[in-house]
Amino acid sequence: MHNPHLRPAPSHLAHLLTQRKPLLATSFLLLAAAQLPAQQAPDVAKDTLNPDEARKEEFSNDVLKLDDFVVTAVAAPGTVSKMQSSVSVSTLPMEQIQISVPRNTSEIFRSLPAIRSEATAGDANSNMTARGLPLSTGGSQYVQIQEDGAPILQFGDIAFATADTFLRADSTLGSIEAVRGGSASTYATSAPGGVINLISKTGEVTGGSVALTRGIDFDTNRLDFEYGSPINESLRFHVGGFYRTGEGSRKTGFSGYNGGQVKLNVTRQFEGGYVRFYFKALKDQGPTYMPMPVKVAGSESNPTYESLPGYDFLRDTQYTPALTRDVRIGGSGSITSTDITDGVVANSVSIGGEFNFNLPGGWNLVDRANFSANNGQFVAPFPAEVTEAQALADAIGGAGATLWYASGARAGQQIANPAALNGNGLLSRVHIFNTKLNRMDLFSNNLKLNKSFTLDNASKLNVGLGYYISKQYIDQDWNWNSYLQDVKRDADLIDVRSAPASGDPASSGQLVTEHGLIAYGVPAWGWFARKYDLKYDISSPNLNLGYTSQKLSVDASVRRDGGKARGAKYDATTTRQVVDMNGDGVISYPESLGAQRIDLTKPAPMVNYDFHHLSYSGGVNYQFTKAVAVFGRYSKGAAIRADRLLDAGNVQADGSIPDNDVAFNTTKQAELGVKYRPKNLVPGNLAFFVTAFQAKTNEANSEAAKGGAPLILRNYDAKGLELESAYTINHFDLRASLTYTDAEIVGANDPTVIGHTPRRQAKWIYSISPSYTYRKLNVGLSLIGTSKAYTQDNNQLVMPGFAYVNASAGYELSKGLWISLSVNNAFNATGVSEAEEGSLPANRIVRARSIPGRTTSVQLKYLF
Repeated sequence: MHNPHLRPAPSHLAHLLTQRKPLLATSFLLLAAAQLPAQQAPDVAKDTLNPDEARKEEFSNDVLKLDDFVVTAVAAPGTVSKMQSSVSVSTLPMEQIQISVPRNTSEIFRSLPAIRSEATAGDANSNMTARGLPLSTGGSQYVQIQEDGAPILQFGDIAFATADTFLRADSTLGSIEAVRGGSASTYATSAPGGVINLISKTGEVTGGSVALTRGIDFDTNRLDFEYGSPINESLRFHVGGFYRTGEGSRKTGFSGYNGGQVKLNVTRQFEGGYVRFYFKALKDQGPTYMPMPVKVAGSESNPTYESLPGYDFLRDTQYTPALTRDVRIGGSGSITSTDITDGVVANSVSIGGEFNFNLPGGWNLVDRANFSANNGQFVAPFPAEVTEAQALADAIGGAGATLWYASGARAGQQIANPAALNGNGLLSRVHIFNTKLNRMDLFSNNLKLNKSFTLDNASKLNVGLGYYISKQYIDQDWNWNSYLQDVKRDADLIDVRSAPASGDPASSGQLVTEHGLIAYGVPAWGWFARKYDLKYDISSPNLNLGYTSQKLSVDASVRRDGGKARGAKYDATTTRQVVDMNGDGVISYPESLGAQRIDLTKPAPMVNYDFHHLSYSGGVNYQFTKAVAVFGRYSKGAAIRADRLLDAGNVQADGSIPDNDVAFNTTKQAELGVKYRPKNLVPGNLAFFVTAFQAKTNEANSEAAKGGAPLILRNYDAKGLELESAYTINHFDLRASLTYTDAEIVGANDPTVIGHTPRRQAKWIYSISPSYTYRKLNVGLSLIGTSKAYTQDNNQLVMPGFAYVNASAGYELSKGLWISLSVNNAFNATGVSEAEEGSLPANRIVRARSIPGRTTSVQLKYLF
């Protein structure tokens, strides 16, 4: 695996410990409890199997781990097995993750059934959904990502701060548990599509590892380490992390990755319970990949996406060593400079704890508290326009404008033949998404009280009461500038001069750019700038009732999510200020246009509203035999609209909302499934988990990051079938998942899209992973694929279906010392995950994102 950063800033940590009183109080309680006299006892909720022991159970009869207890998004974690529950849940152990050779955390999720993960942006800014729920904007609006049971962010679709921004998978990871479907509606806030939980190792078994990874055909260097152990009969710990540097899987022209994280947990067991303390310090930076220019051959319905001359669609980016600094007027009104090579910076210091105790009278009390102090920045070049060089020159400098190199060895030279530039004749108007993440802190606390009452014939009535609270901050500054660069690897900046003066052939015209800078702002998008200063306080009481007998399980749950949104959004001033931005004493043409400044005196709008929503879910599971069970479920849930609600007139001048319903995007979901693990159907061990589903969604959304923010109203209906299967025999293991989705837009404020397939929604997604282990050798393959999909709701331009192969092989050189070779996208496949254009332009140039080309790495790992 390849991920990034390290070194928590002492001042940041000191601020955390002195200013965050609710978390501090919780932490003191947990630490105080840990000092009580300990007695030997097992955890109330069994921890996830340590991956170091996974090989011992790899070929057990229960190949899908259907007898494992569910710990994610259920009423009483660790008390109901997958076979007994009426939820769709999957587990990815660490050895399966390694076979898929992911280069970022979101790429791991492609191996989960029904999860659609567009993991082409790098370590942040990925898009994700489940079971046909729409991806009308970025992030993961309907699926919540958790780490050890706590959400990374309360809202998964915050602009420029998706949950994966502050999440990195490394060797401290034990497994991933994913609950899909409507059951998550009542077990987590704003997660009606599902919950993906990354579960850490907890030191049950003494041991650790150190691994060094080096890229062969790309620039990456990475160190992973982890160690855990019982200290005595009642106390254990696990610590680990990673550090990396390098350019990454695409060519940026500089070493942009630099950072890592450290994680620690300590568990103290008591008679009838345990207390666990968590700590994480993440300090990371690296590029994020925006859509890139690509040539489209063929027709809209049967296109081929091809690299441009001088620009490799699978390996290049819009980053360039010619553009490394961006000067702007920051949110405070002062001139600031940003290092573009830092890319996305993620700083997170997280402290949390949980306790699980049996109380007198048969009650069980579970509490999980976490506070994360998050900040950073999102800086990436976005191609706002890619077109013929002379046409873009004329648009900027007027008819007859001329083009000149502004960087590189040819700086100051005129481009004599723009149509032949780099063999493609193109220029790119680049907007630098320079977004400061001032504060993205999240505090959450999830309290649960459960009791089982024994009835006749050993059946039980289960009662669960819960109360969840969270506080999410969203404090961001958006100040973006415009640049002009050519289209090639390590692009040059380009200057524009107006047409030469009439009758003076020696005149070169007026310089209307400045070292490639078009404007201190984004005039092509209406001089766009803004600030968010928001806080969301949420409280969610919930109730769960369940009945279990030897074969039958019935459950029903209800959750009321209520909250308060406070703060403001600020837009740009109506007039721009002429400022000597570069301090050279001369007002250049771009400076004469004025610099965009955020107007902090006029909220646009003020935010001052309350919201509430009632979600419910009910399910039935019947286990005919130890080998066969069927289940069904119906759920109604909602995703809370946060920062994206503030556009398109949703919030009124006084900060209120016209109706409570506009604060939510709602879902109604039904599912019917079967779990089957036949004993003698074939040699070896086989298991299936098959679920038919339907998801109806009512959604209002907007895309503020492209200038205007038109309101997108859609009603969606998705029906489908998902399959998860596993088969083992002797030393061979095969895992496969397949999801079919038939989705349709059934209502919209744009009547022309009704009846169409939602953008980027493929009918088929799949993953197949065979592996073989024998003595000192292990080999594995992973085939991940999708059928074709439309780029946008207008259903004109198609993204072709694709499949790519990842491969890995490892050999034990001596006891505990392993060497392994891993290849991602072994056959260099092109796989388009998104495109800006909904139809094919006349010049056939679109802006799209693809999976990166082939990357190969070698790793030396020592297990001890």
